[in-house]
Amino acid sequence: MKKMNKIYAYSSPNDKSRVGQLKVGDTKKKSVSKYLRKSIGANRSEFIIHTVVYAVDFNGRWFRDYEVHRELESMGIERKDGEWFVCDKEDVNKAIHNITKKPVFQVLTPKVVQQYLMNNHITPSLGAGYRLLNLDYAMRIGKTPLMLNLAKIRDSIPM
Repeated sequence: MKKMNKIYAYSSPNDKSRVGQLKVGDTKKKSVSKYLRKSIGANRSEFIIHTVVYAVDFNGRWFRDYEVHRELESMGIERKDGEWFVCDKEDVNKAIHNITKKPVFQVLTPKVVQQYLMNNHITPSLGAGYRLLNLDYAMRIGKTPLMLNLAKIRDSIPM
C-alpha cells in the first residue's frame, strides 16, 4: 500500500522567536503529531497543529511542501527561514486550495457540551431507534420487511 503524503502547518507557542509564524511541511508518516513530537524534540515539545491535508490535487497528482511554499510566497506571505512563514492557517489553506483547486476542510473538534450530548443522549437514542425498527432482531432495514409488517398490522395483503 502506497503511503500518502500529508501537508501540515503547525505553530510553536513556547518559542517566542516564532510568534505569528507557522511551519509548513510534509510527511508520509501515518500520524503527523507523532512525527512532529519526534522531529521537534524535547527542547520545543509544545506545538499546535493547524492544518493537515492529503497532498493530492483534483486530478490525483501528488504534490510536496515546496509547492505550498512557492504558492505562499507568490501570495505575498513573508518567509522567515526554512519552512517558517508569517501567516495563519487560512493563508496556508488558501495556498493549498490554489494548488489543488478543491476546498480544504478542517476537522471538527466538538465542544465539551456537544461531546456530552453526542455520547450520552444522541448515540443511545439512535441505538434505541435502531432496535425498535429491527424489533431487537438482526434483520435488514429495507422497504420489504417494513411493508410486510405494516400489512400485517393493517390486516391487508401487500400488492
